[in-house]
Amino acid sequence: MWDKTKRAMDTMREKNRQYLEEQKKKGEAVRDKDPQPEPGEARIPEAPSCEDPSCGDPSFGDLTPDEKAAAFHEEEKLKLEKGDLPAMILSALMVFGPVFLVLGAIVALAWIFLH
Repeated sequence: MWDKTKRAMDTMREKNRQYLEEQKKKGEAVRDKDPQPEPGEARIPEAPSCEDPSCGDPSFGDLTPDEKAAAFHEEEKLKLEKGDLPAMILSALMVFGPVFLVLGAIVALAWIFLH
């Protein structure tokens, strides 16, 4: 068991090392293309990241904010398979049945002793 775990950890470390090296190479390539500005030179700030879920999503196209919100909140119709409805009813009875039994017993005892 320990050998398997050790091999898995070694594999994970190796993949992480390779990933970090790739990211480092990409970073160096970007720095080579875009040299650092001189101390007196102005630099154009990067565009802020978009927090809107529809930002950059081509399916939303050129919609107004209200149309985007409506499309984002549109619910898909749930498609049930054969036998799903009886299974859901049985599950609901199994979950709520004991609660109803206990509440019914409390009401029955209260009716008997307080009437």
